[in-house]
This record gives sequence, structure tokens and C-alpha cells, in this order.
Amino acid sequence: MRIVQVCLADDPLLVGMHALMERTFVGHENEPLAVTQAELRDHPGRHLVFVAVDETTGAVVGYATGAILPLLGPGGAPLLGPGGAAGEAFVCGCYLDRDPGYGGHKLGERLFQARLEAAGQQAVRQGVDLVGYLAECSTKEGFFNRIGARRLYVRTGPQHYAELPYYQPPMVWDAHGRGINKTPAGDQPFAWHGAPEHLMFAALAAAEVPQTLPAARLLQMVHGMFAYNSRDNGFLTDGTPESLDRLNRTVDAFEAELAAFLARAEDGCVHLLAQAERAELRASGVDVRDHPGKGA
Repeated sequence: MRIVQVCLADDPLLVGMHALMERTFVGHENEPLAVTQAELRDHPGRHLVFVAVDETTGAVVGYATGAILPLLGPGGAPLLGPGGAAGEAFVCGCYLDRDPGYGGHKLGERLFQARLEAAGQQAVRQGVDLVGYLAECSTKEGFFNRIGARRLYVRTGPQHYAELPYYQPPMVWDAHGRGINKTPAGDQPFAWHGAPEHLMFAALAAAEVPQTLPAARLLQMVHGMFAYNSRDNGFLTDGTPESLDRLNRTVDAFEAELAAFLARAEDGCVHLLAQAERAELRASGVDVRDHPGKGA
């Protein structure tokens, strides 16, 4: 298997990648091909796309996409000045998967590492410091636990943990400012809260997996991710003032909900918990409540 970085919007490997994505991600979870192409065309160096290619058939059998994003304030405001997060960025993981017929090649691990290595090199060129990796996870938590990523929880009491209530905003909007769910049956409006997901964080080049992350730092990363995947993308809508306004108001509501939830953390931190760690806590009588995302 060969791992290839895709940098051009017209690279035919993108078609193969999206054909494979459609077998895994459905409806509003699946990023349209046009979005990937626009990212590569309009933001050189920001979007990271890697594919695994079967050298015998030429088929795309795995992929990993992501981006290097700045930490931001509420509403996507830049963080500047002493004590701010200017010059800091994080690796946003977008999609990662492989063809189920290609097990045993460690394609997931190889694609994940290729993306991180490219992000590190790009960060050096940009003169920014990477503070970690943040991504949504629908399923396959075990894989992400093995590479150091953990789900995010706040502790609201000695015997209580609750997972971050994270939602991916709608990826397509109509002229009336309604989120659209792309389904095989056609375009259907769906609820404002978008797609429930499990948000996961991993430290970069850490000797040990950290146990906590400052809640304020996490929120700055989420602001950066929402600016990237929603606020800055007018092409997700038809461009009318109504749809753009609804997009921003929806993301405002998401950010407000997350900020209110994080304010409940008794120690001001987010706790990073793997599957096995949550099982141990529950076995000891601790109440650990998961967010009802896909694959919860």
C-alpha cells in the first residue's frame, strides 16, 4: 500500500476517496466532494488530505483528512495580546477510515501518522505551535484510544462525570436558513442540533497521555473548528443573508451550550477518558454519563 498526500483540487484520487467515504458516512455526516476541492483550492496548506492506494489496482482503499486551525475566541474572534493564544494552533481531524477488505495493513495508523507529520511540518512553516489533536468520532473509539485520543468529560462532583454534549452543525443550508440532511431519499430538513458526535482529544508527542485539559483551552479549539467547518463556509449555503444568518446563529447556540456545560466543571478542566477508564470508574460506583452520539 502507498500513502499519498493530495494537494490539488483536480486530483482524480479525490473521486476515489469520496466514493469510499460514501460507503461509511451517510447523509449529513458526509462531506461533499466540492467542499474538499474548495478547501484545497482556496486554502493551500491548511487542508491535509492523505489517501492509501492499492498499487496493484490503483484503487483508493483508505483516507485521512484534516486541517491546521488557530485557537479562537467566541464567534471565531482572533485571540491576540499578552496571555492570549496567538501563534497557537491544533490539528483538526476530519475523516479517517479504510476499506474493510484491507485489514492487517495498519492503514489507519499509517494515515493518522502521515497526517500528524504533515501538520507538524506545516506548523513549522507557518510559525505556530501545535497544542494537540481534536476530532469528532462516531464509532471505532478503540482505534483512537490506541493512538492516544480520549473522549471528553467534565467532573461535576466526586462521583459524577458527564461527556461533552457536542454536535456537528449541518453541512448544507437552504434559502430559508434550514439545515439540510442529504439522504438517499432526497434533501430533508432536520433539527437545529445537527449530528451528535463524540469529541476526542490527543496530545502531540507526549510521553504519557494527559488526564486533563483546561476547559478554556478546549473551548478555544472548538471555536476554531466551528469557524473552519461552518462560519467561514458560505458555500455551504445558497449565500442568502437568511441562510448565512441562521448558520451563524446555530453555531452561536452550540458554542453557548458548550460554554455553559464547561462552566459546570468543578476543577475547570476537561477529563480525558478512554473506554477502559470509564469502565473502571463505573465499576467503582462512579456515575459516568455518555453523550448520546452515534456509536455511544
